[in-house]
Amino acid sequence: MNQLVNIYLVIEGFKNKDILNGLLQEDMRSLVGFTQNQDELKEKEGITDTWLVLSKQVTEQDQLTIERNWLYGLTHKQYALVLQFRVRGQLTDLNLSAGMFLQAELVFYPSAVPMRAIIKRQMSAGSMPLTGGFENWEEVLEQETITASRMPVRNDRPYIIRKLKPVKDNGQWWLQDTKKDMLPLKNSVKNIWTLLSYSAGEALDMAVVGREDQYEVVGLWHNNEYRRI
Repeated sequence: MNQLVNIYLVIEGFKNKDILNGLLQEDMRSLVGFTQNQDELKEKEGITDTWLVLSKQVTEQDQLTIERNWLYGLTHKQYALVLQFRVRGQLTDLNLSAGMFLQAELVFYPSAVPMRAIIKRQMSAGSMPLTGGFENWEEVLEQETITASRMPVRNDRPYIIRKLKPVKDNGQWWLQDTKKDMLPLKNSVKNIWTLLSYSAGEALDMAVVGREDQYEVVGLWHNNEYRRI
């Protein structure tokens, strides 16, 4: 159902793009397949920060491999999505892995809710302690509402949330925050035992990816170190 809603919003948004603001027009163009010249994008000023790679998600479609690298800027507290595409047998331009820290300048694609970015320049960096993050699910849902008001087409987004604990209720695994609010754990069969081995019944700072009321844990902080899930 969400997919159908997104398709409808994209079609109607593009048909009526002339009445949208400039950044929403850029979003509509991107969603229907128009590309942005990356050389032109790299001419723009970006955000320089120490970025933590929260997750690297890899999917395959026919002969094409798609890498989704979710990053978090520890100083600016900005999330980013760096995409890489390659055909079978081709090497990637960037070799990113979850848990990696890099000092880099990222330039974001024009958008009403900037998330996708390219790396303009980078160098390796040492680990840094976590800064920022959301305190509970209520804050996450408030941010989701703000994002939806700016860009109605919903896509997965990353969030860092403090002190989450996996709990089981009525045969379903949930992520419980410090206020005892819970949201269902997406793909719980895939990673619940790894999650429980780190948590051992205690609440941990976690990185999740998802939208609305479905989130998957992609990493957590254990003994002050980031661990991918």
